[in-house]
Amino acid sequence: MIETKVLLKMWSNSIIASGLPNASRPTIYNAPIANRQYLLDEEVERIERAMTDLFNDSPERHSLVKSAYIHKKSCSSIAKIVNCRTDKITLMLSEAEFFIRGRVIDYFKNR
Repeated sequence: MIETKVLLKMWSNSIIASGLPNASRPTIYNAPIANRQYLLDEEVERIERAMTDLFNDSPERHSLVKSAYIHKKSCSSIAKIVNCRTDKITLMLSEAEFFIRGRVIDYFKNR
């Protein structure tokens, strides 16, 4: 299975690209997932469901994943904003990534 960090990076690329006009959106041909920078619509939907589950479980970690991947904030900059230690933010982000991996592992296992 593809790494969770790579999968979340591809998810964020897909989310950001969805806001672009159709002519600017990347076209994905039937390339293996390892050779792409974006996810297909059904793959984005799987990640979105996992993100919803994460929000229901821990809204703080959900916000952390969005800040790190969509808004491209580093753990140290997030730690400064919330007045917390960087290692605690890094740990929370890792926990959130493991949570998401647990939710999507069956879907992305053979890709």
